[in-house]
Amino acid sequence: MLKSPLFLRVTLWALLAGGLLTVASLWLFGRIVADRVVKTVGEELVTSQRVLRNLLDQQQEFLHAVAVNQAEYLATLDLNKSAQDAEEWGRNFLDLTMLDVLQVEDSNGNALVRVVRETSHAVPDTELLDLGGLRFQHDGLYLYQIASAELSTPDKRRVFVGNRLDARWLWGISEITRSRMAVFTGQQFLFVSVDSTLIQPLKESLPWDMTAATRPIPLDLEEHRHLVMCEGLPGGPSPDMCVLLVRDLGPELSVLRDVQTSVGALAAIIVLTVTVIGGIAISRMIARIRRLNQAALALETGAADAALEERGGDELASLTKQFIEMRARLRERQCELERLNTRLLQQMNELKLTQRQLVQSEKFSTVGKLSAQLSHELNNPICNIQNCVEVLGKPSISKAESGEYVQLIRDEVSRMAKLTRQLLDFHRPSQEEFRPTDMNSIADSVLRISTLQLESKRVAVQREFADGLPQLWGDGDQLKQVLLNLVLNAIDAMPGGGTLTLRTSADSEHVVLEAADTGIGMDEATLEKIFNAFFTTKSEVAGVGLGLFVCYRVVRLHGGLIDVTSAPGEGTTFTMKLPIRPAHVSTDEGASV
Repeated sequence: MLKSPLFLRVTLWALLAGGLLTVASLWLFGRIVADRVVKTVGEELVTSQRVLRNLLDQQQEFLHAVAVNQAEYLATLDLNKSAQDAEEWGRNFLDLTMLDVLQVEDSNGNALVRVVRETSHAVPDTELLDLGGLRFQHDGLYLYQIASAELSTPDKRRVFVGNRLDARWLWGISEITRSRMAVFTGQQFLFVSVDSTLIQPLKESLPWDMTAATRPIPLDLEEHRHLVMCEGLPGGPSPDMCVLLVRDLGPELSVLRDVQTSVGALAAIIVLTVTVIGGIAISRMIARIRRLNQAALALETGAADAALEERGGDELASLTKQFIEMRARLRERQCELERLNTRLLQQMNELKLTQRQLVQSEKFSTVGKLSAQLSHELNNPICNIQNCVEVLGKPSISKAESGEYVQLIRDEVSRMAKLTRQLLDFHRPSQEEFRPTDMNSIADSVLRISTLQLESKRVAVQREFADGLPQLWGDGDQLKQVLLNLVLNAIDAMPGGGTLTLRTSADSEHVVLEAADTGIGMDEATLEKIFNAFFTTKSEVAGVGLGLFVCYRVVRLHGGLIDVTSAPGEGTTFTMKLPIRPAHVSTDEGASV
C-alpha cells in the first residue's frame, strides 16, 4: 500500500485539507468573536450615551431651578444701575451662586445686566446670549449650558443663568463612562478628551447626519477601529452641535489577535505532527528520491549532468522525466538570467543616483533647521537689548543704572556675535571660554534684563541666593543663555501671572540652580520629549522647539546635569547641577540626563 500512487495522493490531499480547514476555522472564529466584541463595546457606548444624557438633563433641571429661584429674588432688586455697578453686582452674584453666566433682559430682549465669569482664555461675550431660548451656546472655546426664567415684574424681565463646560468637565465625564469624548459644534471641536492625533481624521470621517444616528458608527481612525456615537445638544445655535463618544477597539481586537495566534500555533503543531507521521509512512521511497536529489545537487553546483533512468510508470518515474525536461529548460533560462542581471545592474546604478539626490535633499533640510535654530537663539539677545533700551528711556533712571544697562547691551551684542559663530558650526565641538563664574551674578543679571517682561506679565520674583556661593568653572555667556531660556519659558507658563523662584546652593563638588514657577505645568508625555530638538508646545510663531534643546546641550558641555519635575496645574521646576572644578565635558547630545 505504501508504494501505491493513490496512497501518496490521499496523504497529500489530507494535509492540504487539514491546512485549509484550520485557516477557515481561524478566520470564522475571528469574525464571530470580532462581531461580538463590536456588539459588546457598542452596547457599552450606548450606556455611556445614556449616562451623559442623564447628567446633562440633571444639570439642566438644576439650572432651571436656580433660574426660577433667582428670578423671584431679582424681582425685588433695582437693576437700573450704572453699567459698572451692574457688572460688579453681577460678578458678586456669580460668585455667590457658583455660576458662570448671568444675563437679565427686558421684554424687548435688551440686556440690562450681562456678566460672564472671566477665564484666562475668555473672549468678549457681546453676543453670547443674544438668541433667547437656547439651552446650549458656545464662544469658540467653551460650551455653556443655559436656563432661563421670567421675573415677576410688570415689564416681564427675563433672567438667564448658565454653567461653563470645559475640558476638565469633559475628562470627568470620560472617566465615568470609560469613553473618550469631543464637543463638536458642526464646524469645529471646542475641547476633547480623545487623542489629539484623532481630531482631524475624526472630523473628516464624520457623516453629515451624525446627530441622526441611533447606533454606534464604526470608523477607521489612525489604523485603528473605533466606534463613534453622538449625543445631540438640542436647543443649541446649530442642529449639528453634539458630544461625540469614541471608543477604541484596538485593545479588545489585540487580545483577539493574540488568541488567533495561539490557536494558529497549536494548529500548526498538529499539522506538523501529521506531516511527520506521513513522512514515516513513505520512508521506503527515500532511496529513489535520493538519486533524483543527487542529480539536482549536480545541477546546482554546475557539475556534469547525472544520468537518470525513466523506468516504471509510477509518480516518481513521471517526476524524473519532468526533471530532465526542467533541466533542459533551465539551461536555456541561464542565458535569460544573465540578461536580467545586466538589466538589474543598470537599475542599481539608477538607484544609487536617486540615493545621492535624496542625500542632497536631506542636506538642504538640515540647513533649514540650522537657520531656524539661529533665528531662535538670536531672538533672545535682541529682546534683552530692546528691554534695556526701554529702561534707558525712562527719565527716572540714574546715571549709574544707565551705565549698567549699557554694559548689559554690550554683553548681549557680544553674545549674539558668539552665537552666530557657534550655531553655524553646530555639529562640531566649539572652543568654550571656560573661566571662574559666579552663578549668583549670572542669575541677577538675567533677572535685570527680564524686568520689563516680568512686570508686564505680573510675575513676582523670589531670589533665594546662597551666601558665599563658590565660583564654578564655566562659560558665563552660555550659562546666561540657559538661565534666560528658563526664565522666558517660566513667564510663558504663567499667562495669568504667578511667582518665579530662583534658588542657588552648593555642595563640595557642585553648584546647583533651581528655577521654579507656579505655572500650568506639564504632563508625562511632554516631559519625555521636553529636551528634544524642534519639540515645542507653543505655536509656530512663539517658538521652534530649540530653546530647551540648546539648554540641555550647553549644560552637558559643562559636564553638568539638567532635570525637570512638573505636573499639570502644579508648576514646573528646572534643576541645573554644574561642577565647581574643571571636569570632563561630554559632547554626546544623545546621552541620557
